[in-house]
Amino acid sequence: SRASLQSGYDAAADSLHDFIINWGQIEFNPRDYYVTEGAWEQARDERDAMASKIRDVQAYLQDIRVHLYND
Repeated sequence: SRASLQSGYDAAADSLHDFIINWGQIEFNPRDYYVTEGAWEQARDERDAMASKIRDVQAYLQDIRVHLYND
């Protein structure tokens, strides 16, 4: 049912929101990567790529929720 879908997607969006907050609170600092040349840049690039994927999931959930609530 529509209500079941709304509930499911709302729960997923809420969980993702909590994850984003917690993920953002993880200390991410160049001093932890200085031992290996280029490690900080690689770690930063990997984190940026992950952040892009997370934003994609967030946008996907939002698009579906808009559709579920506006039809």
